[in-house]
Amino acid sequence: MSTVTTLAHDAPFAIRRTAITRGATYFVAWTVVAFATSELQYVAQPASNAQPYGRLLRMALASCWLWAAFTPAILAFARRIRIDRTNWPRTLPVHLAAAAAATFLDVWLMHAIMPFVSPDAPMNRVPIHIVFLRQLFLYSVCYFVIMALAHVRYYAGLSYERDLRAAQLEAQLSAARLTALQGQLRPHFLFNTLNMIAEQVYTDPAGADAMLTRLGVLLRSSFIETDRERVPLHRELELLESYVEIMRARFHGRLTFELDIDPATLDALVPRFMLQPLVENAIKHGVEPREEGGRVTVTARRQGDSLTLDVRDNGDGLAGAIREGTGVRNTRERLQHLYGIARQQFALAPAPGGGTVASLVIPFDTDDGPADSYTATAPGTASDTRGAMVPGRAPLPSSPDVPAMPGVGPALRRGVS
Repeated sequence: MSTVTTLAHDAPFAIRRTAITRGATYFVAWTVVAFATSELQYVAQPASNAQPYGRLLRMALASCWLWAAFTPAILAFARRIRIDRTNWPRTLPVHLAAAAAATFLDVWLMHAIMPFVSPDAPMNRVPIHIVFLRQLFLYSVCYFVIMALAHVRYYAGLSYERDLRAAQLEAQLSAARLTALQGQLRPHFLFNTLNMIAEQVYTDPAGADAMLTRLGVLLRSSFIETDRERVPLHRELELLESYVEIMRARFHGRLTFELDIDPATLDALVPRFMLQPLVENAIKHGVEPREEGGRVTVTARRQGDSLTLDVRDNGDGLAGAIREGTGVRNTRERLQHLYGIARQQFALAPAPGGGTVASLVIPFDTDDGPADSYTATAPGTASDTRGAMVPGRAPLPSSPDVPAMPGVGPALRRGVS
């Protein structure tokens, strides 16, 4: 309440300060015009009838300061009655009449104050209407210059507001598009996982039950911080580990999953749920078709200001033209919406030595909080892929009813199958 009261109390002072600033600007600008016209008149006047420079300057200052006083009214009048392509036959005569009125007012006031401005000047016997006609063109030009400035300011503000609204709409559209893309992942992943579980219900009820429990853990985790489009890499790896546990239960030792993560990248921000569809794609096309199974490796490296993430399998590789499914297409579109075309790269390519690698490069960015490191859900401490001990981090929520599955270990241990 006090903040609102303070703002309401300060508003009149801010308006007054703005008005004073604008008035001072008009005064200075017209003063400059007065000095310039005085110089021109003094140089251009004939030598036989030359007037002193001081008299010319006093007369020019008096007239220009009158126009400085007219300027706010002319600007307000020009904003109220604007000239455009549709109404100029109606509004142009109005402004011509206003220019004539301003000219007459200047001439009349100058005639009235001339004895005070320049008492040593000779008496001007020219009728006031003749002086008005002489000055009409010049002062009309001054009027329309002021009016043009008002129009420039109005249309510049209009253009700014239009650009601002367009930028806001584009941001809202982009956010809605990102939300829709992220929303596509959950049903896509959920349907695929439920189909896998349905296949296991009769042949391996215990494994199906464990997969359902892990699916619940993964879904609960995926709905945490849904307002954040980007999360630290260590949290993305936690989500990915729950998914890999499900896939290990399905493949009964045929899946080997490896993480090769540079600890310096664990706090880098990555799009939520970005790695899971790529790992799912690698398992589907690189591991599942092979009777002996296969290996999937996730690599994270920092290269200058960029973060490189690779998902590699040792399957049979790409055959023919690449046909992008929902996961790959969604990944590509999300990266383009988040980072634009130039600040990210995403590609599917044959991996050296066989298989396929999905590689993405994004700007390296981190949270403002202190640097932490990732630990798998196994109790105690875990080692990364190079054997360095990693400080403990709170594990993913899990259920005590999940039966132990042979061959399931910490996700960061190389060669777990």
